[in-house]
Amino acid sequence: MKKPGHFFVFINPRSISRVRQVRIHPVFVYILLFCLLAGTAGFARLLWFSASFSLAKIGLCNERCENDRLMVKIDLLDKFFFKETQKLDNLVAYEDFMRLTYGMNAISTDVRKAGIGGVPSPGEKADVAYTDPLLKKSAAVLEGLSMLLRRAQLQNTTFDKTGQQIEHLYTFWSQSPSIRPAAGYVTSGFGYRPDPISGENLFHDGLDIANQFGTPVFAPADGIVKASSQLQDFGNAVILNHQESGIETIYGHLMKSAVQVQQNVKRGDLIGYVGSSGKSTGPHLHYEVRKNGCAINPGPFLLPADQISD
Repeated sequence: MKKPGHFFVFINPRSISRVRQVRIHPVFVYILLFCLLAGTAGFARLLWFSASFSLAKIGLCNERCENDRLMVKIDLLDKFFFKETQKLDNLVAYEDFMRLTYGMNAISTDVRKAGIGGVPSPGEKADVAYTDPLLKKSAAVLEGLSMLLRRAQLQNTTFDKTGQQIEHLYTFWSQSPSIRPAAGYVTSGFGYRPDPISGENLFHDGLDIANQFGTPVFAPADGIVKASSQLQDFGNAVILNHQESGIETIYGHLMKSAVQVQQNVKRGDLIGYVGSSGKSTGPHLHYEVRKNGCAINPGPFLLPADQISD
């Protein structure tokens, strides 16, 4: 009996009688199968490497595109930082100008640097070990923006304080007498003088401004009407309280008052009319300025019109 095996059969189509048969050894079959499997595995591995290489190239291209986009964003942030720094510098210069305009000292450079100093957080530090230009630039822009933020916060604080001080100064100036309360001639000044009625040498606590009956009397500063009534020797009188400046002003010998108690008045508002009520020898306004309850010379408060600013 023949052993089973594998054979190659060759048939000549021109003659069916000529058939050749070749026996294949099993080892050869195994070798052939191994080569087939190895070739298939190698081809599959080649396909896998090719696909991986293609994906890597696509990924690298995407990363380069993203890198380019990041560089554009960093350049925009750098330009933004430069422009905003210029704006902040202009705000600092404007604040210093306003402080000097209103008689306040400018904030020194040392104070401003101290306000934005300190050790930056780890996220704000620019790593000097960076070799990539993009990383270096991005770290520098980040640190610059962090400093810009601290400067802006400091500037916001100083602006608030400056605004409060200017508001206080404006209120103080608006309640400081600065205009003549009535037109006319000063017939008696502040100080000792012969009393027009008794003839004695007495101290005169204010200014006497003479004019016709009914001449308007105006408030020389913002304030609140403290009194509007008969006041002993002053006759019809008005007292204004200018609280922020610590000053009170008195207007005596009026023909009549034009305001009521607790009424708010602004500089230049009508408060009464020149008369000769009370202890008086003729139509005039007695104008008196009191600081913390003491009479002071009203002369320095009669500023020229071109120096008055509301």
